[in-house]
Amino acid sequence: MLTSDLERRTRLADEAVAIAQRTGDPEVLGWVLLDRHVAIWGFAPTPERLGIATKIIHLAEEIHDSTLLACGHILRMANLLELGEVVDCSAEIDVFDQVIREHRMTELRWLVPLLRATAANIAGRLAEAERLAEKGRAMGRRIIHPGLDIWYQASRFFEKFWQGRGEEVASLVRRLIDETPHVPALRTGLATILVQTGRMDEAAVELERQAADRFSQVPRDFTG
Repeated sequence: MLTSDLERRTRLADEAVAIAQRTGDPEVLGWVLLDRHVAIWGFAPTPERLGIATKIIHLAEEIHDSTLLACGHILRMANLLELGEVVDCSAEIDVFDQVIREHRMTELRWLVPLLRATAANIAGRLAEAERLAEKGRAMGRRIIHPGLDIWYQASRFFEKFWQGRGEEVASLVRRLIDETPHVPALRTGLATILVQTGRMDEAAVELERQAADRFSQVPRDFTG
């Protein structure tokens, strides 16, 4: 599903969905749709992906699968944010919070403050965003969640950027690139930050580095 060949990735995802539909098993279909969403993320139209996320939620509710339900709501939030539907995205965060409370999914509680921090950043409530990000990190550390640092750093990057601290953000992104060199999207983000802070020559270096092989190393997936 994560092959760099977009045509093959799409074909495999479609074939998997067709097989899942023939089984008549909503659980199988729900998880296959989730995989399809990930497979086409980055190049399929956002409204299409939003529809898939909504279908996943309906299937999860039908079979009472709390894990699949939580995944579906996370995907809906991401798609709504891409569409600029900030109000609907904030409402989705509230629903996600309710879901994990009702199903006692304590391992995901840390994510709610970080999601709310994202919404606060977008609304320009930077002090609130910082407070929520710190709260989320503290909660996540208690369960040692592997995805905590990426979520936390992403929230703080936005906050610092809106505060005009682009130079600091660029330094932090460079550190992340050194730690996770296998994520090309970080270099794309760094180039964008460098442009925004007026460091055009450095941005050009980053762009040329990725363009050297006609951007073949830059995946069109959920990391972009």
